Amino acid sequence: MAVPPPPPPARADAPRRPLRLVVALALAALTIAAFAAVTLRLKLEPNVASLLPERGDAAALRRYVRGFGGGDLGVVMVKGDDPDENAAVAAEIARALAARPTVQRAADRIDVSRALDPWLAFRHADARVRERLAAALSPEGMRERLAETRAMLLAPGGGAAAETIAADPLRLAQLVFESADIGSGVRTQADGAFATDDGKVHLVLVQPAGQALRGADARAFVADANAALAPIRAAHPDITLGLTGGHAIAAATEEMLTRDLAVSGSLSMLLASAVFALLFRRLRALAAVMPPLVLGTVWTAGLATALPGGLSAIAVAFMSVVVGVGVDTGVHVYAALLEARREGLDPEAAARAARARTWRAVLVAAVTAAAAFGALALSDINALRQLGLLCAAGEVLTAIAIVLVTPAFGAWLERGAPPPEAPARWPDGLHR
Repeated sequence: MAVPPPPPPARADAPRRPLRLVVALALAALTIAAFAAVTLRLKLEPNVASLLPERGDAAALRRYVRGFGGGDLGVVMVKGDDPDENAAVAAEIARALAARPTVQRAADRIDVSRALDPWLAFRHADARVRERLAAALSPEGMRERLAETRAMLLAPGGGAAAETIAADPLRLAQLVFESADIGSGVRTQADGAFATDDGKVHLVLVQPAGQALRGADARAFVADANAALAPIRAAHPDITLGLTGGHAIAAATEEMLTRDLAVSGSLSMLLASAVFALLFRRLRALAAVMPPLVLGTVWTAGLATALPGGLSAIAVAFMSVVVGVGVDTGVHVYAALLEARREGLDPEAAARAARARTWRAVLVAAVTAAAAFGALALSDINALRQLGLLCAAGEVLTAIAIVLVTPAFGAWLERGAPPPEAPARWPDGLHR
């Protein structure tokens, strides 16, 4: 009777396969959840109040910015060489913006038919205007202004202003409006327009709906304003149009933060990869270090979606910090893998050995660095707290990702003969 051959011996890593599968699925689920959170929920905070302390004397300024900095006026500048064309374009812009759903009202001039009560002129005047009012109420000043008023009534079309002039024959309210400069020489003209004296610059004042410090409101208003200004720009190429105000600044700030986040993260990854390849001199090692580095960065960005109010202007720098320090961790882990391969271990065993030799030191270093960054959480400035917390979390998460993933990638990449250990020559130059 034939004796059946004995079963083949079980591989030493057979019990580890279910654990590896569980770890791989957990990493995949965590990465997908973080990526979805970053894509759908990451908000950038254009609010400058996050850069101000929450305690101490400066806290009052922070509360003022939050309470009164969100309802700013928007301003459209119309600049050209033809005063009449500028006035017509300003009126057209005011009508176009007033029809937009994100604009409560828009005006290129005040209504001079409902002028300020002349008896209240001094109440609304600053020191410079009060001097002009005092001069206008002197005997010589009254004679001069009454002569101008008579000339205005006798001029063609002057009858339309008869009712207003009858209530204020000295035109004291006009002095108040004309002397109040909006900026860069722009002031309220005699016809109510917001313009310079030569008419080469006109302003349209806009009251947007919503709050400037609320990103969605700011973006909606700027999109509406640009849509209204686009056909006017095309029809008047010689005229310069500009948009500013709290909503426009907030939208531009948020766009700048988005660009900085993308550029700084991509550039730090690129430069870190170049330095790693130049000094480590093994390009395949880059393929083992970069994926877990990206994983750690994505996980950290996923945590940023939980920050109340969104990611502030300073905190976007966390990506560069996480990438820069994470590459250092990857160097140690991959060097340990190559050392294990030179000792004669097969790729799988070398990966386990590299993980066993480095995980404690790597995680201790990461936690130590995280504690240093975490000290920023004691800051009175919210933006610095965010930066410290994200850098601390990124240190630990990136170290965990590299310890778990880099040896596995390295085992797949280093199946051939390991490279001989090349002696470092730069210490000799330093010694000399």
